[in-house]
Amino acid sequence: MRGIDERLGTLDTTSKGRQRLPPFFLSALIALLLLPPFACASGTVTVSNASNYPWLITGAFASYQYATLGGPPAHVQPNGTVLLDVQPVSPIGVSLSPPKGTANLTWTVLGRSGDMVSLNVTFESSGCEYSQQEFEYHLPCTQFEFRQSILLSVNVTTGESYAGGQPQGRLNFWAPPLLDGGELYLGSAFVGGTRVDSMGDVGMPQMVNFGGPGVNSSGKLVPPPYYVYQVSPTTLGVGESYKYAWLNASGVNLNNPDQIQGLGPSGSYDYYTGLGVYISGPEYPISQTVCDVSNNSLSDCRYIAFGTALGSFFYTGEASFLLDSTNISLTPTQGQTQSGANVGLVYYAVSAVVAVGVVSVVVVRARRKSKK
Repeated sequence: MRGIDERLGTLDTTSKGRQRLPPFFLSALIALLLLPPFACASGTVTVSNASNYPWLITGAFASYQYATLGGPPAHVQPNGTVLLDVQPVSPIGVSLSPPKGTANLTWTVLGRSGDMVSLNVTFESSGCEYSQQEFEYHLPCTQFEFRQSILLSVNVTTGESYAGGQPQGRLNFWAPPLLDGGELYLGSAFVGGTRVDSMGDVGMPQMVNFGGPGVNSSGKLVPPPYYVYQVSPTTLGVGESYKYAWLNASGVNLNNPDQIQGLGPSGSYDYYTGLGVYISGPEYPISQTVCDVSNNSLSDCRYIAFGTALGSFFYTGEASFLLDSTNISLTPTQGQTQSGANVGLVYYAVSAVVAVGVVSVVVVRARRKSKK
């Protein structure tokens, strides 16, 4: 059973008076989901106009279901009450239900003009989870049901998104194809209201098996394994003591590099198209300890709001998503021949130009929940 703090963590209320939910660990979940590679290939493949995502056309869609490993995603109610997948001890003669929940995310292209697409993004979640009070006093869980759709304009090459003309940060729904190393900007976070474009390390492509019957791609069932590359976050995080809503842990050895883990948007992407096969979900912001880091040494630690792109719209956290259905082909298509070598470094250079003027904060986070 997970340990708890004796009081509720301070929720941020700086954005339209709404209280905010914590980001949770995703890096460990990715490591558990990704199996060792069956193959690791590079070199020449055949793709069609890889640089401008030709498959992002009117009607293209991708639907994701939350990854069940690790429990259901957390939910925050409009009044700021945080609901988590924690199981209280049942009182004598009473049987409390285990926490349960589900979530799905779907995006659909409504139209495209050059590098700009109109995107409809729908997020749904429901379940029954426990608040701090319910956990402490052994009360029944709280039922919740949430649905929200937003219209975005998105630059397909940078992932930059806009809602109502206002920038919302980079999305991590797709990434460049044919990457076999290097770094890139993958998604955005917001630290105390200041945007930080999050960097990620690109791994070598590999065959992975996420289980299940397979993705419905282009009208046919495409079973795993899938050929993907993984992007692991290398920026953003918290210090020695950290809180997830009302969970608390401390004593992280910051001198141990193994306990300094990257925080930020992450995912695994189809090698041939760049479509996200596994992606981290939006994180509703909450105040927590954030530090700068250099050579495994932390400085300028502060208790400040942290969230990720679109997080303020969807009232959720600890949600990771697996591709469930799409009409985008997950195989190479006829067209221009390109090499996958060093593409990541090229994209990094392009992204660096786009990100001029963005405040850069390099921090790390130890993402573990205390257990008792």
